Order: sequence, then structure tokens, then C-alpha cells
Amino acid sequence: MTDRIPLLEIRDLSHRFSDGTVALSEVSFSVEKGDFLIISGPNGSGKSVLMKHLNGLLSPTAGEIRLNGVSISRDLVSTRKKIGLVFQDADSQIIGQTVERDAAFGPENLRLPRAEVDRRVEKALKEVNLLGKKTARPHVLSGGEKRRLAVAGVLSMDPEIVIFDEPFSNLDYPGIRQVLQQLVYLHGKGHTLIVITHDLGKVLAHGTRLIIMGNGRIIEEGEPEELLSSLEKRGIRRPPGLKAAEMTWLK
Repeated sequence: MTDRIPLLEIRDLSHRFSDGTVALSEVSFSVEKGDFLIISGPNGSGKSVLMKHLNGLLSPTAGEIRLNGVSISRDLVSTRKKIGLVFQDADSQIIGQTVERDAAFGPENLRLPRAEVDRRVEKALKEVNLLGKKTARPHVLSGGEKRRLAVAGVLSMDPEIVIFDEPFSNLDYPGIRQVLQQLVYLHGKGHTLIVITHDLGKVLAHGTRLIIMGNGRIIEEGEPEELLSSLEKRGIRRPPGLKAAEMTWLK
């Protein structure tokens, strides 16, 4: 009997910039199918650099990332189809003239049959609750709707993992609620999520695992409620009034 292969496995990942700065040092963890993994840490902890490695935007100085047991460096094009990234700035990710055309951009570039493109777009827009705005111009959408459209563009590629970079950044309260509801919905539908954020108050109760980073290393890892007491000493603002005992009913 062999051990089960994780969906995503990060092995001793290190990254040193050309000026000698060490951004990541021997980072190791795995992601299982269906996880809702939260990665947090103060500014400069290495979160953003790690994110750029997870779908091949940066190459490590040492170490390896494996998707379904295969190094992502073997086929970065395939990796970027399977690991979708929703950037902090949704506007930088939206390029279509209408909501529908934007969601279709990825599958069209895969040269999929028209019927398959239409099926994927319909499914993706339904999952982010934007079907009723298929013909709308993206620039008229609210901040929360733009972020959901960016999610639709990723979902239409049929990824195995979706990574969110600071998903609540620069949103008003209605937009934050929309995006949080979207995250919870996607996880409930079986999607594997990685959320990189310093804003734990909005998402902590919904995560299955939490990784805390500092100085380019993983300094703590475990279930979110287990790590509540560690947050402030690690330079992360603890959600006001939230106690471990409250985590269960908040989910």
C-alpha cells in the first residue's frame, strides 16, 4: 500500500533575489483536494513571493513544487490552467468588453470547441452569480462584482486549485460580503482554495487550515482555532473578540 499523493506539495522551497535577499527559506507544506487553506503573516513575511511560485510566476532557487505528484516546472502552461490565480487588483485581470466575453477569454485561448466554451462560461458565471450581467460592460460593475468576474475567468479554465491574493483589499462592506460569500460557496461546491491574506477576521472561521509565515519561513501551521492565541505574537492582528470556542458556529 502506497501513501496518497497530495494534490499540491511544496518541498523545501527557497528563493533568493539577485541582490542576495532571501525571500523564502525551506518552505514545505501540502494541500489536499477540498482544502480551504489560509496563508497569513505580516508584511515582508514571504506570502506574495510564495504565491508567485505556486503557479510558476517565479522559479525557486531551491526546492520543488509538485501538482498531482509531478513537478510544475515540467509544464508551466498546463500548471497555470490547473492552478488559477485571482489577483488583488481585479481590474488588471479583466480584459473582455463584456462580462461574458471576459469569462470566455481563457477557454477560447485553449482553442476549445464553441459549445465547450459556452458551457464553461455559463457554469462559471452561474457560480459567481453574474449570469444576469452577461452583456454588461465590466467597468460598470462594483468592486465586489469585478472580483467575482475575475474569479469567473479563472473558473472557466476548470482549475484544480484557486488561489486568492488579498481578496478583500480595497472593497467596501457590500463588496467584502459578496467576496466572502463567494469563497464559502466555492469551497462548499468542492473547490480547493488557497487564500493569502493579512485580514483574518473575515475568513478565519471558514478555513480548514492556517499557515503563518514570518521572515520567509513557515513559523506555525494547524487548524485555525488552534492558532488563535499565536496570532498577535506573530505580528498578525487577531480578530477582535474572536475566541476558539466561537469558531465552530461561525462556519
